Amino acid sequence: MRLALIFLLIGLYLSLRLALPLRLRWWWRLLIAVLLMAGANFYVICYLLHPSSNIFCPELPQWVLLPGIWACMSLFFTFLLLVVLDVLRLPVTLAIRVCSKAACARWGTVNRRFNVALLAAVCLLSAYGEFNAVTAPGIQELTLHLPHYPKGAAPMKIVLLCDIHSDGLKRAPYIREIVERTNALGADAIVIAGDFTDGSVAERGDDLRELRGLHAPLGVYGIMGNHDCYYGDAVWTRFLQG
Repeated sequence: MRLALIFLLIGLYLSLRLALPLRLRWWWRLLIAVLLMAGANFYVICYLLHPSSNIFCPELPQWVLLPGIWACMSLFFTFLLLVVLDVLRLPVTLAIRVCSKAACARWGTVNRRFNVALLAAVCLLSAYGEFNAVTAPGIQELTLHLPHYPKGAAPMKIVLLCDIHSDGLKRAPYIREIVERTNALGADAIVIAGDFTDGSVAERGDDLRELRGLHAPLGVYGIMGNHDCYYGDAVWTRFLQG
């Protein structure tokens, strides 16, 4: 309930600051305000439609999740930036209102255009971020020189995977690609540093079974992350051990 109220207030703030000041007919402004409210409350709407699902990982088709998450994240970051900018602009706005009505009108026009440009820029950056989030991660190589490593011993190659976060967008094909790229590195050992999933075993178990394809001479090791514990750490521990 508290989280829903926060999203509702974010949507209201954005509607008041972005939609209502526009120089458009009232029904266009109302439509834009409704779209802003719907985008900001995407997760809340999903939860109301599917109360049995977790609010941050709704079981919906990707064609619904991709634009919905993009809209929600874009509006959330726009809200954060807009609040900061409004606080910084407040003294200037008050000063201009005292000085001249014409200057106040020009200042209002500048602010409206800047706010729309800000929303557009954040939407583009959010789209880029979402694209990176649903594509297989890159490989970063790091060489460590350990002072107590046995002299004369052959170098050891370890692959570290972390924050897989299997969810409604990162399904079995995504994890399968990670497994194939990991095995291709020919590591001596593979370590998975938590946050396997955002969901329950019933929802994400079939996707994470792809991890059975990981192979390394010295074994594959993993630890639980905080996100895994949100959905039953004991259940997930038993599943992953198997």
